[in-house]
Amino acid sequence: MMASPASSNAPYSKKNGHIPGDRWTGTLILLRFEEAAETLRRLPPAVRRGKVTSWPDYVRGASGEAPRVPLRLMARPEAIDRLDETMIWLGWLPGLTARIAWARVNKASWRQIATLAGMSPRTCQRRLTEGLLEIAARLNKMGVRA
Repeated sequence: MMASPASSNAPYSKKNGHIPGDRWTGTLILLRFEEAAETLRRLPPAVRRGKVTSWPDYVRGASGEAPRVPLRLMARPEAIDRLDETMIWLGWLPGLTARIAWARVNKASWRQIATLAGMSPRTCQRRLTEGLLEIAARLNKMGVRA
């Protein structure tokens, strides 16, 4: 499987964000998919409200204090734009390959993915690599800069 770039001058770093480069590679596509999955986790949940009210959404406990809610990091607008672009790329892959790719970036094990796909883990890895390289080739052919 493709490893993430370890050097500090790598064209893409999760810490520093996307730094423009010349060509797309399978590793860059995989990192972009991982960023998209993380961005989806950071989006607020879709909540449908039956009534609209100006009262706060909390219930006081027995001690009279509002319960503490864990802080949720929100997705940045640039990350949401990249998420939209990445979802288009995912649509370029055949259905099963897209499911394998999305399951892998959502931290599913190769064994779970193989069960989902009905093939061996190694075949799933090969399918993912071929799909990532197919997207990279298409982006490079279109002239999209990394």
